[in-house]
Amino acid sequence: DAVGQIFLFYTRGGDVMMQKRAGLPAEWQPEQRITEGSDAAEPWAGKSACGELTVVCSRRGGRLSVLRSLNDGRTWEEVR
Repeated sequence: DAVGQIFLFYTRGGDVMMQKRAGLPAEWQPEQRITEGSDAAEPWAGKSACGELTVVCSRRGGRLSVLRSLNDGRTWEEVR
């Protein structure tokens, strides 16, 4: 992001996980689960110029799930 944070999103056991670090010399913070239900796959993530993190992943039955964080991933809300 604009201040050098690095965000990593991946799936483990069907849930989307996130890890972040404060830049290249910093250590990775512990992983955080951001979805539940054990049916998430293929996460995609982006961060807008105003700092909003968005994660999109596919779920069982072909539906998409869209999650948003306004505070660098500390909390998440499902918006779709």
